[in-house]
Amino acid sequence: PAPEMERMELDEVLLRAAAVGLIGEAFRNAAFPGAPKEFAYERAMERLLGIGLVNQQGALTELGRAISKLPVSIDSARILVDAPPKIQGTLCDLVALMERGERLVLPTHGIRNEKRLEAIVDDRKEFLAGCRHEVDTLLRFLHDGKADHHALNRTVLKDTRKLSQLLRRLFEFPKNMAGKTSTEDLATISRHLIKRVPEWVFVLRERAEGKSASRKPSRNTGEPWGNGEEELLVDPFTPAFLTEPARNTKAGIILSHTWLGAKRGTKVSGVGRLLLPCSLKMLVEEDFGELVVKEPKTPKGGRGQDISKEGYLAELEAWPK
Repeated sequence: PAPEMERMELDEVLLRAAAVGLIGEAFRNAAFPGAPKEFAYERAMERLLGIGLVNQQGALTELGRAISKLPVSIDSARILVDAPPKIQGTLCDLVALMERGERLVLPTHGIRNEKRLEAIVDDRKEFLAGCRHEVDTLLRFLHDGKADHHALNRTVLKDTRKLSQLLRRLFEFPKNMAGKTSTEDLATISRHLIKRVPEWVFVLRERAEGKSASRKPSRNTGEPWGNGEEELLVDPFTPAFLTEPARNTKAGIILSHTWLGAKRGTKVSGVGRLLLPCSLKMLVEEDFGELVVKEPKTPKGGRGQDISKEGYLAELEAWPK
């Protein structure tokens, strides 16, 4: 197989190389196992320039030097650039969760003590009142969760909070990390992410909506979400400790991606988690595409006033199919 240098995006490589002074022709002439493709080099330089991490010569800017020292990916770090002041701190929390918080919430199926299990479930339900999806749930746990009361991974909780505070100090964002994240703030975050990382915007593929409720359960319980180029499998977030989880979500920003690689004989490109729901209307308002409305339909057994209209974004050619 071709060397990895010939197959990967070069953003991270260029950033780390620039941190040790390897820029421009020096980078091109370096003794890599495989010579980087010129188009990949130019594409990565354009992205790094666009988010202010390097200058025209490829040298690190002050922001680039700071980010190059952080234990976070460029993808995670770039959502912090030009963020509206009101959501800057919460975005630091999100980046920390994306990088460190995957195993924050411990499973409860291994708890044998019934009273202990019942207490944890009750504590979680009360604590998470008003939370409706994975993002606001993890933010609530990160802000004010207690490892013992809510069965959280103590080490992950500590490391995630530490990383969030580090990012806040670096970007001179608000230091306080407490309180509930409002619906208004989540909407502001969604609009910022749509502009900053439009490739993270996905919609539920129509074939997922047609799944039979009577179908036997299988290991592959995820739903297919597409963005016109890639397709991710996302498990619906409906844990027992959420009293009113979001349902019938058709669009959202998927913050965490695990790619499966090419030539696997499947339509799915990877697995996604941390889905921040948004409406198709919001995508249209942010100039993401034009909403095409389907023929109105009445739900089975419904009345005339139950008639509904559904739509899809014509620009996302992979949906609906």
